Amino acid sequence: MKAKAPKFLGFVIILLFALSAANTARATGVTTTVTAGSNPVGVAYDPATHQVFVANYQSDDVQIFSDSTNAVVADITGLPGVYDLAYDSGKAEMWVTGGTEVYAISDATRAIVGNITADLLPNLTRIAYDSGKGELFVSASVYDVPTPDVVQVISDSTYKVVDNITTQTPFAMVYDSAKGEIFLSQSNGQVGGANVAVISDATNSVSTTIPVSTTGFLAYDSAKGEIFAQTGSTVTVISDSTNKVVATVSGVTFGWEGSLAYDSGKGEIYMNGENQVEVISDSTNTVIGTWSTGFAQPTDIAYDSGTGEVFAANSLIPGVVAVISDSSSGTSVSATSSVSPTSTTASPTSSSPTTTSNTATATPSTSSQASSTSLSFSYLLLVAATSGVILSLTLVSLRKTKIRA
Repeated sequence: MKAKAPKFLGFVIILLFALSAANTARATGVTTTVTAGSNPVGVAYDPATHQVFVANYQSDDVQIFSDSTNAVVADITGLPGVYDLAYDSGKAEMWVTGGTEVYAISDATRAIVGNITADLLPNLTRIAYDSGKGELFVSASVYDVPTPDVVQVISDSTYKVVDNITTQTPFAMVYDSAKGEIFLSQSNGQVGGANVAVISDATNSVSTTIPVSTTGFLAYDSAKGEIFAQTGSTVTVISDSTNKVVATVSGVTFGWEGSLAYDSGKGEIYMNGENQVEVISDSTNTVIGTWSTGFAQPTDIAYDSGTGEVFAANSLIPGVVAVISDSSSGTSVSATSSVSPTSTTASPTSSSPTTTSNTATATPSTSSQASSTSLSFSYLLLVAATSGVILSLTLVSLRKTKIRA
């Protein structure tokens, strides 16, 4: 009879562990999903107004979402081929590339306040904002044909092209505020020809190039002074003080259009990969967690410093944007679209930019986060109650064992 007490205690431990694991599995990362337009390829956060801008390439519009309600507060239509976004903190404007145009959108009026027709680039794609000079750097994608080997510099005060920088098949760009430099991933079209070019914003010229395995997206880590470069199934870490590769992060999934975002609050890099968002610690340069999204066509990703959330887009028709809480790094969760995909949204017939304010095409439910919290609390109560019952039964069992002994 004395052997039954240890067995019973073992059962208690196993049961408590199972309940605890069940509670952990219900921690949520993806709090909701919102429906965007057709083929969302650009996402950017506006910290001044706490809004998220989404550029929809196929439906030719830019949607503006409130990060407090995740609802659409404006939809700017008639922008052919909008692609990439960059927030101009000096002018409180959001810039977006589209075809042969670059548009400036006021975040106060949600209207277009300026546009530039590029004189050299037939297909404008990537854009980065230089807060030190008040300039925009604009390039064409490596996938465009013909591929112009140039990056244009635009003044945000005059809305004019002020310089052209010769490059080799430019792709993605990011601004390093500490060094006053633009980091540009590029390729000469040959095997082993990929590199990250360092452009000085003082001279508007390439000062050096850093060889990498392949061309990919970039993110700037202001706390570490490092550039994280997507290089296929790895992420390459570059020091901006030495312009040398200091680490390689393995274990990431390759997403053809999946990009990177830096979380200044947690010191983490997020990569919008195929079917999941990977979380990379900038202190260990390792993948510390994943968030399952089910996104087969991941595109852009942006970090919202106001809410501590990540907005990850998927190029569906209509597009889907997952809203992820950064407080759950390391938990594996699934994103479920709140709206079933429907037919392709018709492109606007008018070529002149117009601005319209409307309600959300889909008002996402905010109950998922609340229900998750309630569920977690319920499990805590269940664990506590179960523990009390089991403890009582254990004491009774031990008492009986002692008496019979």
